[in-house]
Amino acid sequence: LVFQSEEGAGEGLVFRLYGDGIRELRFHQGAGPEDLRAFLEALWGSDKDSDADDDIVTRLWAKDLPTISFVTAEDIMQAPVTSELSPQESG
Repeated sequence: LVFQSEEGAGEGLVFRLYGDGIRELRFHQGAGPEDLRAFLEALWGSDKDSDADDDIVTRLWAKDLPTISFVTAEDIMQAPVTSELSPQESG
């Protein structure tokens, strides 16, 4: 489950990603065990890592994984305004 957190296990995956600014996450064909392991390391960080205090976006960016892509809230804010991205006026 990605929406429900286990009691005592901390926040759920979706809330963790959203809280750090990730709005879209894609796993592309060919993602292997190494890429998935690197993703999990970036997701949870480690006390051993010098970048453990960085957010998930920074850690994923540093990993530069070709089979995992993401869109951040900042990417969306910097995107040119198109009809697809125009603000909703009502409803």
